Amino acid sequence: MSIWNITKSLFLIFMAVVIWVKADAWIDKFFNNSKNGLTVPQVVEIAENVMQIHNTTNQHRFDDLEERLRVSDSIALQAAQEYAEATNSQITALGQTVVELKTSFEESKPQEVYTDEEKPTRTFEHFELTRKVGDKDLPVGWVKYHPDWEGEDPLVQYFYPLEYYNTIVKTEDDEGNFSYTSEVYVENNFVSKSRGIKYPLELKSIEFEEKPINEKKFRFNPRVGLGGGITTEAFFPNLNVSMFSYGRTKVDMDWRFISLGLGVADDDDHGSKLVGVFTPAEYNIGKPLPIVDNVFVGPAISFDTDSEIGLGLTFSVPF
Repeated sequence: MSIWNITKSLFLIFMAVVIWVKADAWIDKFFNNSKNGLTVPQVVEIAENVMQIHNTTNQHRFDDLEERLRVSDSIALQAAQEYAEATNSQITALGQTVVELKTSFEESKPQEVYTDEEKPTRTFEHFELTRKVGDKDLPVGWVKYHPDWEGEDPLVQYFYPLEYYNTIVKTEDDEGNFSYTSEVYVENNFVSKSRGIKYPLELKSIEFEEKPINEKKFRFNPRVGLGGGITTEAFFPNLNVSMFSYGRTKVDMDWRFISLGLGVADDDDHGSKLVGVFTPAEYNIGKPLPIVDNVFVGPAISFDTDSEIGLGLTFSVPF
């Protein structure tokens, strides 16, 4: 068989692999479109202060929530947009929870009364301020009342620093559906009697949206790969580096371009020879495979230290 016939056969094999992978993606897309996924977010109230939302990526809902945050002058959104622009990244998820602090003051009597008959201005009444949060008393501060102070405010008050918590946990299944679970509460760790106690807040609503990331682009992306080659002159392992890629991210690639590699093969004298290999383009056939995500295959030209030039295929796994 001539070198030309071998080359044509290898090229046809390469094109068959590419067509098979593309056809597999089209079939998968067709069946995915026919699945009954989540069409609207589903919110589950687990407790007064705990909610869970089940959702799936949706560009329209993502854009709607982003616009509402923008109109409300969200500082978090503005800061995220500035960071995304500075780092050439993009916002992929948005969320908002609305929390209500339902409390009530209870009428209280002075916890301490101090009377100084020699100097009446030192006389005071001390009140502890507490708010009823659910069935718990949350200390929020204290007030001292000086009845004999004249010409100035007889009330001296102090409010404790309160710590507000919003715990968020995300889960995602194999179909791309996700859920966020949020828990909100407040703590007063400033005074010992309430330290470590959770005071649940009422979680009124929860929203989380994620943006479908389907955009792919061509980028300068040097990547080292380990693989092998088979040409009309040799079969050899090789270490290679590609200069450019096309895909969703620098790691999630569909194509690698302009790849140069170096390997070692046996020569006719039962020794070894160095083999250089050039691959103009490699396609990722690994995505449909169950074990390896990135296996690239492409046509190649080899040249070795015996001054022989070969045509064939290379395969590589970048890292």
